[in-house]
Amino acid sequence: MLGYLLPYKLRVVQVVVLSILVAVLQIGSLGAMKPLFDTLFASEEADFKLALQITDAAGNNVDGLRIRPEMPEGWRPRLKSESRLLERDALILEGRRKVTEYHIPLMLKNRTKEPIDGLQMKAQVVGHGWQASIDVPDHLVLDPGEKTQVMLNLGPDRRDPLFRAPIFKTAAGRKVEAWLEDNVFQNKFKALYIISAFILIATFLKSGVGYSKGFWSNWLARRTSMDIRRQLFDSIISQSVAYFDKRKLGHIISRFTNSLNQMNKGMTALLSEIVLEPLILLGALGLAFSINPRLAGLGLLIFPFNAVLIQLTGRWIRRSTDRSLRERANMVTMLQKSIEGIRIVKAFVMEEQQRERFDAANTEAFRYDMRGARAKSLVQPVVEIFSAIFVVAFLLLGGIAVLRGHMSPGDFVVFYASMLACYSPIKKINNAVGIIQEAISGADDVFKEIDHVPEMIEPPDAVEAEALHDRIEFRDVTFQYERSGGPVLRGINVSIRHGEFIALVGPSGAGKSTFVNLIPRFYDAIGGAVMFDGVDIRNLKLDSLRRQIGFVTQDPILFHDTIFSNIAVGNPDGTSEEIEAAAQTAHADEFVEKLPERYETIVGDRGVLLSGGQRQRIALARAVIRNPGVLILDEPTSSLDSESERLIQEAMESFVQGRTTIVIAHRLSTVLKADRILVMENGRIVQEGSHAELIAQPGGLYRRLYEVQFQDATVQPSGGNGAGGSTEVAAPRASSPAGGETA
Repeated sequence: MLGYLLPYKLRVVQVVVLSILVAVLQIGSLGAMKPLFDTLFASEEADFKLALQITDAAGNNVDGLRIRPEMPEGWRPRLKSESRLLERDALILEGRRKVTEYHIPLMLKNRTKEPIDGLQMKAQVVGHGWQASIDVPDHLVLDPGEKTQVMLNLGPDRRDPLFRAPIFKTAAGRKVEAWLEDNVFQNKFKALYIISAFILIATFLKSGVGYSKGFWSNWLARRTSMDIRRQLFDSIISQSVAYFDKRKLGHIISRFTNSLNQMNKGMTALLSEIVLEPLILLGALGLAFSINPRLAGLGLLIFPFNAVLIQLTGRWIRRSTDRSLRERANMVTMLQKSIEGIRIVKAFVMEEQQRERFDAANTEAFRYDMRGARAKSLVQPVVEIFSAIFVVAFLLLGGIAVLRGHMSPGDFVVFYASMLACYSPIKKINNAVGIIQEAISGADDVFKEIDHVPEMIEPPDAVEAEALHDRIEFRDVTFQYERSGGPVLRGINVSIRHGEFIALVGPSGAGKSTFVNLIPRFYDAIGGAVMFDGVDIRNLKLDSLRRQIGFVTQDPILFHDTIFSNIAVGNPDGTSEEIEAAAQTAHADEFVEKLPERYETIVGDRGVLLSGGQRQRIALARAVIRNPGVLILDEPTSSLDSESERLIQEAMESFVQGRTTIVIAHRLSTVLKADRILVMENGRIVQEGSHAELIAQPGGLYRRLYEVQFQDATVQPSGGNGAGGSTEVAAPRASSPAGGETA
């Protein structure tokens, strides 16, 4: 899914940069509160502990050295051995005094019997508000019993954590630090005004940057969804007819609606939350660690708990979403079938039955939706419970540190706020992970469709199909549908010459529609080959092959569009004059011209606003404007009234001249005009010849069909150019010798 972001890598970088700016401004606003609180609540007095560490040149601790500080008036130092604070022996000086500069002489006397070579002393203030240093001469040697004096420098600690940032170690940073100390933090009111203004400006900037970041995150999510939707449609439309025979239409539609919608939500969560919130989390943790690393390290313990929670709920959400999407697909299938068959539903009073079936699918979808919702709802309270435990721990430990002088009020407030700021991103990340888990389920469905390799694959050396000039030939062709009980076509061997008019007749299920469906390669034969001018159609480019063929089905498929657009399907580049000429050839102009909007009339879904004869004439006009060399007519007049049949027959007679025409015959008049009749039964061609030749074969299938269905017809030959001649037929409407076709 992330691969679809690659074409927009500059936009992705833009979103990342904007997310970094949002995080910096948010953490900067939070961090600015520390010097503000330190300045506002700074005390003139502070507790301190001063650890004096004494070593020789080799770094060994020195014992037996007496230290006598000359303390300022009122000081009562307490000297003791202490290993707990600095993890080695040290002398501790405790007190609470006004925070100002002190210079305290320390008198040292070597009470050992050995000289101390390279005496070194270090002073470290344990607490807040003080800093200390000791001036010790280089290479100081103190003989046994000898005394010397060093200077202890004790003063206020102005090294605020803000100024310990790496930027303040540069030359420019030191200048900024000096300016802030001299011009901002010396005056509490000025510090209050300036820092408040900074926080306000940072908030405005964060809002503006956040808007831009949110807009481009949504743009990327929707643009990638558009690209995926286009690729999904390309994949679906490239599949073979057999692919759609095995699939539910509602499931395919659900991929474009429910599954893609889940993916869009996941991509939005990824770009909006997963990019930004970890940055805020890292910034807040960094701020907390800069103040008190030990307490901040304690806060990291929540992450293992959170990882386990995400893993458990993620699986739960994923399984629930998989089932929910499946039930939603069933729901779409139910809806599509009910709408498509609304006339049957109404005619057979099936409304209640359809409601029950839809409600069952709807209830199942709701049930699995709630399973996922339960998992997602569990995350937030669990995280809040863990967060509350840690927050209370921080409150207690931080408060104790403040009371002991280890943290300033500003340290405590900002540390506490930064740790609180960590948990909002955690909750948002958890929520985003749940949405992404749902998106993964949708992506699985979508990419299964996209990755499905079409069954009709052109070989690399496929050639263009030229206009037919010799013949179409079936060579020992066998075909079987995937779920059929046996072969639908068995060993078909027949040759259809260029310009020949072929009629297919036979009982229902004989394989007539399957026969004609193999010619434009809607399906591939499982045995034998279909040849087009001596070339196996599997070695021809599909587009070029199908451009040579015009197809008119028994149930014409019209799109919910204008009559003009439906005819133009046959030739998208056709002009208005060509469209109208095709309509005239198909006798469609006779009713089109009577419509208020003529060729701009909307025909409705599947042409429902037109009569059967009108739909058939539009379908024939579509084939006419294509001007194909091969015309396939799959029982085009089977469900028409006599007048519509007559118009279609007249249009066909003028249009089929000089074209290779294969018609699944329904009317006797069509059969009689054919140059050759192929009689099919159980997937085989059992008879072949003209009407006169076939009717003369007693006991033959064709004659039996003729006698059963046309025994009351009066047939009067009048001469013609077909093999069986042209015939006047006076007969009641009846089913064809071909019957229906379901194979």
